[in-house]
Amino acid sequence: MRSRLLRTWRFLVWLLLAELLTYGVLHTAVLGYRTLSWRHFNNRAAAPGQPVPADIPYAGLINQAAGAAGVNPELVAGVIFAESSFNPQAVSPTGARGLMQVMPATWRQINSEIHATGGRSDEACYFDPAVNIRIGTAYLSRLLERYKGNAVQALAAYNAGPQAVDDYGGVPPYDETRQYLARIARYSSELRQEPFTWPGDDLNAFWPPLHLLTGATLLLLVCQGRQLRNRHKSWRWY
Repeated sequence: MRSRLLRTWRFLVWLLLAELLTYGVLHTAVLGYRTLSWRHFNNRAAAPGQPVPADIPYAGLINQAAGAAGVNPELVAGVIFAESSFNPQAVSPTGARGLMQVMPATWRQINSEIHATGGRSDEACYFDPAVNIRIGTAYLSRLLERYKGNAVQALAAYNAGPQAVDDYGGVPPYDETRQYLARIARYSSELRQEPFTWPGDDLNAFWPPLHLLTGATLLLLVCQGRQLRNRHKSWRWY
């Protein structure tokens, strides 16, 4: 009985190590693939880019604002898609407004530089597609300059704030920000009619069973260890 318990315990130890190794290898592979994917996205975003197609909502305003600010039109369209789903009346719980979900403080800062409202009140212009796109695009341009053309960091800062990106030295580990970036990358690929798979998406169905299996193995390992401890009245059996 003792030898059977001990053999089972040792088997569970090796099984747990194998599960942890599998998890580590897969996680490292996903991170590496994701890094390469973002590098490709950055290279593509750094290019001048083609005007977005006319069938995209507000395509003319997007192309005009992007051209004036020196920003790839795909990025502007992607931000609008991710921020408001092209709803010009969108208001977030935090107070961001319009197509590009610009915060009032950011709006005032950018408008003081480019005078996009033309003397009208901010309240009268928040939901004006032309003005909102112009101010949001100008802000995105400032972020691209701040992060030396790194579109991923600039977009992360647009979502989570520049301070968060600075604090973490890159994309902050927020699920909302990561999903935001993935949504923009996916939309950009759709504009180019290219296939897109977010690195790790194909493993989403695999993670829960692996977590469950690892948890079950750990629980069995503890139970077997306690049985051996009770039989030997000590932990010296191993």
